[in-house]
Amino acid sequence: MAEWCREVEPRLDVQVVDLSVEPDAGGNLVFAVPTYAYSGQAIFLGNPSPQELKTWLDSLELEG
Repeated sequence: MAEWCREVEPRLDVQVVDLSVEPDAGGNLVFAVPTYAYSGQAIFLGNPSPQELKTWLDSLELEG
C-alpha cells in the first residue's frame, strides 16, 4: 500500500514504521496495526480499500 500511495500521490512523503524495530515510534497515536496517520492524526486503523485510500488522497490539498 505504501508503494501504491507513492505512485498515486508522489508529493506525499510516505513512511513505513516497523514497531518491532522502533517500538516507541508510534507514540500514543498507534494502538493498532496497521495505522495510517497524517499530520499527527490517525486516518485509518487497519488497511483501507484502495478506493477508500484514493478518495482520501484526492481530498488532500498538497502544494506543488
